Amino acid sequence: MRILSSQLEHLGLRSARGFTVRMAAYLREAYADETERLNDAGLEAWVDRNVARAGRHAIDTEPEVAQYLLLCLLLGEDAPERLPWFRAPLDDTRLVAEGKVRALVRAVRAQGAPDAQSAQGAQGEAGAAIEGFVMQSFAT
Repeated sequence: MRILSSQLEHLGLRSARGFTVRMAAYLREAYADETERLNDAGLEAWVDRNVARAGRHAIDTEPEVAQYLLLCLLLGEDAPERLPWFRAPLDDTRLVAEGKVRALVRAVRAQGAPDAQSAQGAQGEAGAAIEGFVMQSFAT
């Protein structure tokens, strides 16, 4: 049996759509406060935009994309354009997806989340807020 390239493309689109729906549902449930401003279609569009943005930086595996989305949820989807320290690991061509995301997590921890710091006050509380956006597989 032979699979045509058009069939592979269709399977890829179905898989991508499934990831978008699953990720949007997860974000809605686990990060209700951060996603309340978006309706369901808006949240799925946000996920799609940021999955594409991650892909442009060779972050294209589900765990790494999911972590990238969480960091964008914390810092804003414009973080790569607004924060040079966030952009640096994305532009590092020596790193593969996992290395880029691990470097992003380290950078966020080192810089802190500006909104979390001002809202929480103390650095320790801001650090705790950041950790709420770091997946277990990227925690170390």
